[in-house]
Amino acid sequence: MDTFRLISVVLSMVLGLGVTRLLLGLVGIFRARRVSRLDWLVPTWAFSLFLVQLEYWWAINQLPLVMDSFNFHDFMALVVLTLALFVAAALLVPSRPEDEAGSLRQFFELDGKWALPALSAFFVMGFLANVFFLQVSPISWWGLFDIPLVAIPLVVFTTKSRRLQEVLSAAFVPLLAVDVAISLVS
Repeated sequence: MDTFRLISVVLSMVLGLGVTRLLLGLVGIFRARRVSRLDWLVPTWAFSLFLVQLEYWWAINQLPLVMDSFNFHDFMALVVLTLALFVAAALLVPSRPEDEAGSLRQFFELDGKWALPALSAFFVMGFLANVFFLQVSPISWWGLFDIPLVAIPLVVFTTKSRRLQEVLSAAFVPLLAVDVAISLVS
């Protein structure tokens, strides 16, 4: 088995756990709908995170087309990127029945929004991986496009304003969709 296949197996296992965690959390939210007040921010961020996970999974499988060989440092960088997505998925959605008992908004404010710094960290590390792995210029137009993808989750995480959280969360989805489209065509 070549080096990339070993790398992709490890990354796919962790990514698969993150996707599973996210989807199970969304099923838990659905099941708790009778006893818990729903809130649209968590599903919005969950959809965004799911899209990032899938796009990253696709990008991993495209790596052999742009990189001939992989060393341990490359492997570790990819593991850290993957772990950032797993942590974001694990924090974003409730995992215990007692988390689902209150309102989803309360869960997001207390625990769920801690996923957003992990998502921002993923975008920062992804930017650095593009610069160092793929030798893409850090001042290219796509690099500027990454700025709001890093900033918006951090602002939503830090702000106390519900209105600002809503506006930025709603703005994040189309920005992310454009970013994914750019990634898939380049």
